[in-house]
Amino acid sequence: FYAGTAVDPSPRIRLENEELRKAFASRKELVSRLLPAIPVGKELSRDVLLLDQGETAGVRQGMVVVSSAREAVGIIIEAGPHSSKVRLISDKDFATAVSLPDREITAILKGRGNFHLVLDLVPRDRHLEPGDPVFTSSLGSVFPPGLLMGRVETIERQNEESFQRANVAPLFDVSKASLLFVILALP
Repeated sequence: FYAGTAVDPSPRIRLENEELRKAFASRKELVSRLLPAIPVGKELSRDVLLLDQGETAGVRQGMVVVSSAREAVGIIIEAGPHSSKVRLISDKDFATAVSLPDREITAILKGRGNFHLVLDLVPRDRHLEPGDPVFTSSLGSVFPPGLLMGRVETIERQNEESFQRANVAPLFDVSKASLLFVILALP
């Protein structure tokens, strides 16, 4: 309050509060384990973001970063005292096991760089459709299972190959990211 009137919070503060409410409402058991972090920069040559939280806040290499909607964003690859770097799932050095539970498919999701993803090693006898959701899997992944990673866009089938591929659109939009969450500990 200032001079007897309520001060309207800035649009950024309102947006951050809205994002926090979404994150906390979606998984109350994770609330104490989510650390809000603001993206403050991006590496030009890779799909890597710089966050404003680091070791002093409990951030460590290998921790998972998610959006307020519990979409997989990436993994911490470096933590300094007051900042950290997160490799986005679209980075060309990223790969993880994923599942499409509605289709009973387990496959590999790889980053192509430039905010693009490819679903690889999908058995040829499995049917894919544009719009199919792709989730994190418990098979060899650092991500908790069940986080949404993206949706199938286009399918690539080649007659001579025993597997098919699909282009996947990540749900996380770097240009609109104002607040992310580092999962400090998994249940």
